[in-house]
Amino acid sequence: MRPIHRMLAALTVSVSVLSLASTPALAANSAIMNALAKRPELSQFKAALENTGVINELNESTTYTVFAPTNDAFAKISPEQYPCFYSSHCKDEVAQIVRNHIVRGEVPLSTSGPTRTAVFAIDNRQVVIGEPTVGHFTVDGQNVLSSRQLMRGVLHEIDGVIATPIELSAIPPLATGMPGQAVCKTYDEKIYYAFDGRPDGVSRTVVCESYTMSAR
Repeated sequence: MRPIHRMLAALTVSVSVLSLASTPALAANSAIMNALAKRPELSQFKAALENTGVINELNESTTYTVFAPTNDAFAKISPEQYPCFYSSHCKDEVAQIVRNHIVRGEVPLSTSGPTRTAVFAIDNRQVVIGEPTVGHFTVDGQNVLSSRQLMRGVLHEIDGVIATPIELSAIPPLATGMPGQAVCKTYDEKIYYAFDGRPDGVSRTVVCESYTMSAR
């Protein structure tokens, strides 16, 4: 097939976590947003929910448990190692990580001795809740710092982002180039038409992106 050229809008990269160009939420869960707004130490997670659009996936009438990383937790994700984590270019990949922190229904933490419980986030990723010592809870290895009951759900503040090194490595490297310079990538996708599943052809798409870098 003939290459398809597509010029994307200019991107701005910032070390302020997940500073993505966002659309105002159309159907956000106000209980969650109101609770986060009252806790400045969770402002980065609130911004991540809004800027990735994940907040629009949460129904107002549904109960959720939110494991919200602190701003210090996000600071552990180095912009030098994962620069695209801080760019709108990787909005979809970052949204997948944000979904790791939200579970449908209430997940209260009760003292019952050393235990491990698995729950599933809204992206069907398994999240393991542990109690290594009585009264000390962890979520996928991240420490629970505090908990707050919401009108519909629970908000747990945690000291780390729920993402394995493999999940973080799935975030592609940021395209490099001079400001205003087009950087092109080629994507090949096999097209299957034959009944036995063999590829009948290859669709090739060339995506060119022009971006600007903001000063740190």
